[in-house]
Amino acid sequence: MSRRRPAVRVSNVMTRRVRTATSDTPLEEILALLREERCHHVPIVDDDRPVGMISARDVVHLARREEGEQYVLGMPRSERAGDAMNEDLVTIHQDESVDAAI
Repeated sequence: MSRRRPAVRVSNVMTRRVRTATSDTPLEEILALLREERCHHVPIVDDDRPVGMISARDVVHLARREEGEQYVLGMPRSERAGDAMNEDLVTIHQDESVDAAI
């Protein structure tokens, strides 16, 4: 007879102190936050509810402008996190199992 181990909950493995930004946060600040926190993504929130996620790759993708055969990296100061964030979020409650999360 095999014994099943208790399910590991998401709350046991999640990062608790997450730095977030809003959709109005300038992309320059997003890049600085990614660098300072040494993280890959920043959650974008509106009234403390997740509305998107942004990565350095998202910022670079927005900043690329095709010019003939070359790509020029340029980012107007007016660009905000909401212009580059991914809005297709998948969320899970912290009391769910890690197995359910994956």
